[in-house]
Amino acid sequence: MSITQLNIERPDIMGKVARIPFSALSSRGYVGPDFFHRINAVQDVSHPPHGLVDDLSEFRSAHFAPEEIHPAICSFYEQTEKFGLLVRANWKFGFRLGARIYKFFSSHIGQLNFPLAVESDEDLMDSRILPIRDEIDGRTNVRAWVRTYKKTGKARDLLINDFTPLGSPN
Repeated sequence: MSITQLNIERPDIMGKVARIPFSALSSRGYVGPDFFHRINAVQDVSHPPHGLVDDLSEFRSAHFAPEEIHPAICSFYEQTEKFGLLVRANWKFGFRLGARIYKFFSSHIGQLNFPLAVESDEDLMDSRILPIRDEIDGRTNVRAWVRTYKKTGKARDLLINDFTPLGSPN
C-alpha cells in the first residue's frame, strides 16, 4: 500500500511578476448589505468618498491619459453613488433551472444575488461607497462598493476595491 502526497505550491512567477495585494477580509455565511458595518470595517471619516476613485488623473501614466476618457466615464468612477444601475436578466433555456438553484443559495448568502426575471423588483440598483479601515483590510485607502436593489434593499453584491495607481506602495 502506498500513500500519495500532493503538494500544491505557489509558482515563483506569481510572487515575482505581479504582487497583487488581496484583501484580508472574508466572510463565513451571510454577507448582506450591512456586512462592512457588522464587522466594524467602515472607517469614520469627515468626508466620505462618493466614487470608486477620487480623481482619475491620479492614474496618469505613459499608457493612460485621463483627459482622453469620456467625461461620463470619469464621472462614473469619481461619483459612483450618483449613478443608478439597471440590471435585466435574460436567462437562456438550459440555464434557467441552474439560475433558480443558484438564486436559492445566493439569496441566503446575501452576495452575488442576480435577478431571475426580465422585469422584477431587482431591476434598479443603488450604490454606496464606503471607506474601509486599513487595519481590517490589510491594504491602504480601500473602498467598498455595496450594490443593493432599490425596491427591496437586498444586496446584489459587495465589492472591495483597491484602485492604487501603478508604482504606488500598497
